[in-house]
Amino acid sequence: MKSKNIEGVPYYGLQQKLEYKARIAGCAVIYVDPKHTSQRCPACGKVDKKSRDRERHEYRCHSCGYSSNDDRAVAMNIRHRGLEKMKQG
Repeated sequence: MKSKNIEGVPYYGLQQKLEYKARIAGCAVIYVDPKHTSQRCPACGKVDKKSRDRERHEYRCHSCGYSSNDDRAVAMNIRHRGLEKMKQG
């Protein structure tokens, strides 16, 4: 089976596909500001560029000691922003 990836797909095209699939599924698409999502600790909120080790794919907060996979930490921050945006209406 051929693996699928999103490399090379223009952002607008990906956005359109996501919105289309969400409409079919009856889901909403929420856009959030990605600023500092890779630098912010999902546990304490501290922003520190040095906390993310891209080579080892690790996120380790120098303030509170939280550690995780770096992509997971980013996803948690994006999720948090999406939930906050939903609460605001």
